[in-house]
Amino acid sequence: MNRNRGFRGFTLIEVFIVIAIIGCLSAISIPTYLKYKYEAEVMVVITDIKMMEKQIALFVFDNDGQLPDRLNDLPNIGTIKDPWGNPYQYLKIDGAFGPPEIIVSAPEFNAVPGPGVKGGRPQINVSPPQIDIDDRGVIGAARKNMNEVPVNQDYDLYSMGKDGKTNVSFRAPVSFDDVVRAYEGRYVGLVSEL
Repeated sequence: MNRNRGFRGFTLIEVFIVIAIIGCLSAISIPTYLKYKYEAEVMVVITDIKMMEKQIALFVFDNDGQLPDRLNDLPNIGTIKDPWGNPYQYLKIDGAFGPPEIIVSAPEFNAVPGPGVKGGRPQINVSPPQIDIDDRGVIGAARKNMNEVPVNQDYDLYSMGKDGKTNVSFRAPVSFDDVVRAYEGRYVGLVSEL
């Protein structure tokens, strides 16, 4: 029944000190790990969007300059999802937001008295700007920057980000984590960094 007096165990205070040290190290390292994990997920989305841009360019080349109507029209894309499990969003704009054309009809000469003009002055009827709205409701659906100007003239391609929510305007806080293709592909990245 003699116990070995040479073996000494850890005291309760020593165990608590070790647990506190592990807790402090975890509190420092876990946020850093989560930050790097999020940055890696964003890089995956950027790579996916650039890959889809190339697929769209090949589709346009093979189809006489026509953009696909949806991502499923592209070979080898299918229903690809971002790292957060959300499907990528695509909207064919195809120049619908170009500068509106002002349609000017032929001048009509009405008998309106004018100084120095014999019999009246010409009046020009100007129609309001004509912007085509297709059956998919493209107008108003394209992504817009902080100044509420559409960011693409051809198509929008983006991920809704980690929260899975988005808004047409980049001003909306739910759009800050979106990864977007903007300015005809000259920028691909987070809305918050645009």
